[in-house]
Amino acid sequence: MKKLIILALALGGLLLPTRGEAPRKPNIVLIMSDDHGYDDVGIRHETGGPSTPHLDRLASQSVEFTQFYAQPLCAPSRASLLTGREFLRTGVWGVHCGRTELNLDEVTLADTLKASGYKTGMFGKWHLASQYYAEDSPRAPWNRGFDDAFFLASLYDDEEPYGVLNGKFLGLEKAGERNSSEWICDLSIDFMKRHRNDPFFLYVPFSAIHAPWNARDQYVQPYLDRGISRPLATLWGYISMLDEYAGRVIDAVDELGLRENTIVIFLSDNGAIPQTYGRIVKKMGRNRLNKEENRLRNPSGLREKKSTVFEGGTRVPAFFRFPKKWSPRTVDTPASICDIYPTLLDAADAKTLPTQRPLDGISLLPALAESGELPARDIFRSVPVQPWPWMKPQNFPWKMKNPEVKWECSDIKGSIAYENQALSLRRGDFKLVKRGPKVMLFNMADDAREKNDIAAQEPERVKSMGKAMRKTWHEIHDDPGSFPARYPLVGFDQTVNLYVNGSLDVLGNTRGEGDHVRVNFNEKGDGVILGLDVQSPGVYRATLTAGTNADGSTSPIRITAGSSELELTLSRTRKIDHTQNQRVYLKHYDEFELGELTFPRSGKQTLRLEITGPSTLIKSLHAIRLTRGEKTK
Repeated sequence: MKKLIILALALGGLLLPTRGEAPRKPNIVLIMSDDHGYDDVGIRHETGGPSTPHLDRLASQSVEFTQFYAQPLCAPSRASLLTGREFLRTGVWGVHCGRTELNLDEVTLADTLKASGYKTGMFGKWHLASQYYAEDSPRAPWNRGFDDAFFLASLYDDEEPYGVLNGKFLGLEKAGERNSSEWICDLSIDFMKRHRNDPFFLYVPFSAIHAPWNARDQYVQPYLDRGISRPLATLWGYISMLDEYAGRVIDAVDELGLRENTIVIFLSDNGAIPQTYGRIVKKMGRNRLNKEENRLRNPSGLREKKSTVFEGGTRVPAFFRFPKKWSPRTVDTPASICDIYPTLLDAADAKTLPTQRPLDGISLLPALAESGELPARDIFRSVPVQPWPWMKPQNFPWKMKNPEVKWECSDIKGSIAYENQALSLRRGDFKLVKRGPKVMLFNMADDAREKNDIAAQEPERVKSMGKAMRKTWHEIHDDPGSFPARYPLVGFDQTVNLYVNGSLDVLGNTRGEGDHVRVNFNEKGDGVILGLDVQSPGVYRATLTAGTNADGSTSPIRITAGSSELELTLSRTRKIDHTQNQRVYLKHYDEFELGELTFPRSGKQTLRLEITGPSTLIKSLHAIRLTRGEKTK
């Protein structure tokens, strides 16, 4: 018996840290959904509602923050999540149009954890750059602290996804086979298997449930069988699909024996949106939920939606599970997405890097570990800058037919006025909301639906909170990193895409359509002016991607850049097979070789593309790709 005891103690010692060896750092699995509203989980619904058994179970095992605030839109939330800073400071000030690019001097959560001995992986929607196709691109996730990174190049094309892993194009998944959520799930689980013996940080940003609501029939039919309308059944089916794949990632943690020492966090990037687009609209019959369907989706009755600073735009589900240290319960103290960064550094005992810029978030560890209250503070929110309906024409710092183009893309930092912004400030139970000139105050303790504006009854509180809001806004506005005009780096990596939705200006009747393309290239003088920052002078091969009209149509164009001027007539002779062409990831566009452009000097410059005569070919202009040749001597 004595020998058996000695043997048992010896074997047990193999499982414990040796003398002087620090305990293993906790693994971290951070799952983020997209456009997933606060009520888009089964636990919010007394009866009916979406079926989310995996997320419901996670909630029951977690510390749930019932008042957790993301930013109002996708890229801003991702910037705050990975830097611990208000998104405007980081160089991100919107979505698409060159406004999603995280400043290169920002230190990411992955940078810091990697320096602390973590293996780092990211698989899913990156959305913090416009030009991240090349292996050596400075804005790519694999060059922002992640050892392994897969970005979903198709963004929202869930049914026919295509993506890039560590700079290498992985091909196109066929419709009806593996969708983007399954692909992200598979890569994430593989990463955990490969690094189960190392401390790891795994970031899993799904593109679901962002529109289009690409739910497959097996997820939609159970809701139709319950008598749910097809639009709501399609949305809830998509939520159920997300739940299944998020659940697979969480289950893999447990199956690998990592449950006790792994922090699992689930949250959304912003609030819900009641509409979709794409092919799914035809099947649904309409593109948005009606009033009753939206009420069923939103039993908490939160006001407004994504892209606003009201609760429906920024309050999101947030579950934090760490069985080893945190007991399941709810926390009602307001918290911010900026808090994730310092919280995880605190939990991992990781030190900030010397280049770390000041954090806006605080560690939530006291509340998570039940050891103390969070300090009193203000939580500030801002909607990305744009020309709001309440702005008067004289507020625009330019005169042009399409002010939204210049508003989104050019150097307008000095013209952005506090008076025109959509902002909120949360202080304790009170929330001040500003929409241009209108200011509202709500007591969130008894009015979470933001129905009763008490600003007139609380003038001193409005004055005090308004002063703090203005001070915070100006401090962020004046930060050197905020509101940069985008000049994509040409020659930093082998290939760069100059996206026309990030144009500095538009010419003639050209205008924007959505966030991705420019349209109206029909007449002489229509065109765009793009900014670029040449890092390596030399010769570059230019290629254009565009949506086109029928065969036989043509578009005469002139391109002026550097010391070159190209004049040619584009004509479409065939559709490009993008499944075989690994240089182009957007399969909905045609590709045209334009010729060579020479840039004899480095620095910020412009590229001008304009129509030189009647044009019938170009329906929508997407990008000009420059591929580096030999450098000049």
